[in-house]
Amino acid sequence: MAARLNDGLRRKVIIDTDVGIDDAQAILLMLMDPSVDVIGVTCVGGNATLENVCLNVLKVLTVAGRLDIPVFRGCKAAIIGNIKYGIEYHGADGLGDCDPAVLSLPVDPTIIQPEHATSALIRLAKQYPGEVSVICLGPLTNLAIAIKIDPDYTQLLKAVYIMGGNHAGEVVLVGWEVSSSPLSRFDPEWEREYFNQTTPQGLFTTRIHEKARARAQANEANESGGIVMCDEWVAALFLDPAVCLESKVWPTTVELSGKLTRGQCVVDKRFYCNKAQGKSNVRHVLRLDVERMKVLLMAMVQAPFFPTAPTKT
Repeated sequence: MAARLNDGLRRKVIIDTDVGIDDAQAILLMLMDPSVDVIGVTCVGGNATLENVCLNVLKVLTVAGRLDIPVFRGCKAAIIGNIKYGIEYHGADGLGDCDPAVLSLPVDPTIIQPEHATSALIRLAKQYPGEVSVICLGPLTNLAIAIKIDPDYTQLLKAVYIMGGNHAGEVVLVGWEVSSSPLSRFDPEWEREYFNQTTPQGLFTTRIHEKARARAQANEANESGGIVMCDEWVAALFLDPAVCLESKVWPTTVELSGKLTRGQCVVDKRFYCNKAQGKSNVRHVLRLDVERMKVLLMAMVQAPFFPTAPTKT
């Protein structure tokens, strides 16, 4: 990365996140690409509490030298019901419960913007109509509230990328969402190289994974003992569409009333519904290219980032 592109040529993105370990890597992936202009990060409670999510975002941006990107506090709880935080994988703090002295990332919460995340989502979409893609890495609460405030909100966006849903109908409830199908694990040789990079982001990535990797290796159900990627795939699909080996566009909604299926994706795969104009509204990714993902991840932990100064507005 020799230079940044002119802002007019860069793809505008808002990252909506509940920063856990996988979110942190997804954000770093987005920041490594000079063609991407991250115009804001909106925080939502999910993998960790909202306050921890905000602090975690600042830590990730510090590692990348991108504290110039505005960060916004969003919704701390679900619209209905309670959030079950992802402590078992992400730790209580959302970043693997690393020793603060090991991470050594002092952050200043006062640089978080006073504007609420939902307001920022709407304002930025109106400021750049048809140009902004929202990358959703956590619960969709901020997005839902934005749509409630402005029913035409999504018409202002270029695209929305979501980590979630389950087109196969296999119910796997994990706290605040229905999970996607199990994602590919990575081979031990590649992981060893990945977790032995000495760049700031490489060391950061290794440290936040330490306890989660130890738990995975001790878990007999995890045959490979390796890491499982989730949110990183959303970033990868945005950066390199060829990561998607197969996809289908189907009419899709979400079940809200079922006692056992609340939050489950309902997908209509009937061929004649697929042809009905205006009904096929969601592209579901069915197969992914692990080798292309490895290339992106390795580029991320080896990438030279561009240090910038924090801003307050």
